[in-house]
Amino acid sequence: MVTPDTSTSIPLDVSSTSTDTDEQNNDDHVWIFTYNIPNFPDHILEAINTKCLDSKTRKKIAYDVFNSVMLHTLYPTSHEYRAVCTALIKKHPNLADKNKFNRIGTWVESLRQRFRDLRRSLINNDQVRKMKKIYGFKRRNPAEEPSTSNEITTTPAKRPLLDTVQDTFEDSQSYKCHIKVIRDESRKLTNANISILLDRMNRTYTERRRKIQNGESTLEEILHEFPAFQFSAIILNEANKVIRKDVKSTFLKNMSMLEKIRKVLMTKKITPEAAKNVYHKDAAHALLCLPALVREKDDNFLFSHMTGSDDITSTPYPSIFIDTDEQPLIYLHRTKLCTAEDLKEAVLLVFCCYWVFDLVIPKNIKKTIELIGFLAADTKVQTNSVQNVINLFC
Repeated sequence: MVTPDTSTSIPLDVSSTSTDTDEQNNDDHVWIFTYNIPNFPDHILEAINTKCLDSKTRKKIAYDVFNSVMLHTLYPTSHEYRAVCTALIKKHPNLADKNKFNRIGTWVESLRQRFRDLRRSLINNDQVRKMKKIYGFKRRNPAEEPSTSNEITTTPAKRPLLDTVQDTFEDSQSYKCHIKVIRDESRKLTNANISILLDRMNRTYTERRRKIQNGESTLEEILHEFPAFQFSAIILNEANKVIRKDVKSTFLKNMSMLEKIRKVLMTKKITPEAAKNVYHKDAAHALLCLPALVREKDDNFLFSHMTGSDDITSTPYPSIFIDTDEQPLIYLHRTKLCTAEDLKEAVLLVFCCYWVFDLVIPKNIKKTIELIGFLAADTKVQTNSVQNVINLFC
């Protein structure tokens, strides 16, 4: 039984001021004090109450709210945007963004964009013409082409330096001894003692991070000096220290949402190759299509599909190669880096490589990496398109 939606006035906080250009107008904004969230149809209310919200339903809700605000002004202030969206969330808590830092971000941006689109079409409207005459027309910067660089970009990655503590009782001599042990043990390949490698890598962590962050060593030099990175356990351990969170346990915990992720992918327009992964009997194959969730290509930088064992990847950045039923391989700088246990770990390793080696994330996969970061480390989501996707499966 759906509870009837009554249009009651909700107290709105309108005490602060804003400097947003959208608010530069002469309208009287007293409407916000008596504004009511609009009534939604029964089927929309049912979807809200049962948390069965797809992108189409969310767009319908945003459209109704937009129409209700449009009756009062063409230029809401930035605070009025937030006040309206806060009132919406207070009345319907299930509509809140799945983001502990900002629960109304996608709704605010949706309203902003709708008003921008509306004003763009009202070129003969007196108020719009007056505002354009006063504040001018904003010129958009030309769309940047996706990075197609054949060379990997390392430090500086414009990330804050970590507060590292000098490794206890380590000096230049002991450092060299640790490096020798790491190299000797790494040569054993499948017979290597991971516990020994973890210990020695932990002992040299501070010096290694200093070299990486200060750009004192190239990526090739780091991989040569620390061959232990050929083991996935070493990369994951390093990522735990860099990000300060157990990324593997967090990622596996969030894999409880894997089926929901796959269902969302089934609603997207994807290539026939991607469809094979989405509908694969192993649900983990859907993770290879994560770029499709945020409208990025899966063959640029993140997931490379090689046609033969003698080929090299088309990108120097971290990428996954899967050959039949064998374990996934992680490539970095067009060279095999390590072998992953399964697809879940492979996707996690791609994310970890960017942080462990302090790599600059290419522009055309930033949203994908941000999405994986949310799943692996509960990182703050800053892109609304990524948050919109997260809202669908969380």
